[in-house]
Amino acid sequence: MLLTLIPKGFFSRQARKPEGIFGRYLMSYLFRKGNESLNGKVLGQMGLSETDSILEVGFGPGSLIKAVAANVTSGKVYGVDFSRAMLQSACKLNQKNIDSGRVQLLFSDSIRLPFPDSSFDKLCTVNTLYFWPDPKQQLKEFLRVLKPAGKLVIGFRDSETLESLKLDSQIFNFYTSEEVAELLRQSGFDQVRLQQHPNIALSSMIAEGCKAMS
Repeated sequence: MLLTLIPKGFFSRQARKPEGIFGRYLMSYLFRKGNESLNGKVLGQMGLSETDSILEVGFGPGSLIKAVAANVTSGKVYGVDFSRAMLQSACKLNQKNIDSGRVQLLFSDSIRLPFPDSSFDKLCTVNTLYFWPDPKQQLKEFLRVLKPAGKLVIGFRDSETLESLKLDSQIFNFYTSEEVAELLRQSGFDQVRLQQHPNIALSSMIAEGCKAMS
């Protein structure tokens, strides 16, 4: 298998922030294939309305952005990612909706999101939490940009699943599902729920939380 030939540290750094030709092409391919099932579960859990304002943090090659835009026909879909390689890939995939003004993709770090308070009805992120330097601060930033009663949906793999893979623990932070749920509660989210989605290849989890009405 090709991945067994790639040094663990190099692959883990690329998984965190894809760069260069390797990042734009090989990591885009791996993200599309590896996240396809989990993206579908996250999409289903968001409970989208056609008029919603949606943000995806860490959109990667843009597959979930495209799927969200197909459901949010009268709203607006935003995305932020700090990888220029992923921004290029995602813009290419979503060019039609970008040209129409329905999708806006930004090069940005997510710890200081470039949006006003209470901007979004829903926020989603898939396989990014392992890389947050300060998870509580990150989640509080998500809470800030959500509207009252807004919903956060996080797709991830838990520590047991990730520890079975070829990953560098100096780059990846591993969490149990209960640790993720507790982080949401401690950061101010209400109605926190966990769901497991067994997969033939990799078992996946979804964590949900809502912003209080006041």
